[in-house]
Amino acid sequence: MALILRGDEVEVCSKQVGFVGSYYAATVINNYGNQPYAVHYKNLVSDDDESQPLIEIVSADEFSLYDGVNAYDNDGWWVGMISRKQDSDHYVLCVL
Repeated sequence: MALILRGDEVEVCSKQVGFVGSYYAATVINNYGNQPYAVHYKNLVSDDDESQPLIEIVSADEFSLYDGVNAYDNDGWWVGMISRKQDSDHYVLCVL
């Protein structure tokens, strides 16, 4: 899996009932070795203090062959599928 570093901008996919499949922009504020990661959401706020961003601990999933993915390239999002693992940090995507 690609190394995710403090300060990296990521998208977190919700697995919470009612929000499955929704994505939220976040910034990694701490990484605890490989995983999990502490993230600071761009548009979600804390339940305790709505003037503060929501901070959560999240993990990163591994990709598997034939997983459906969305990839950002040439100023747009493309629907595709993982067709091959090139090395530990790179995958080949077949755009659908």
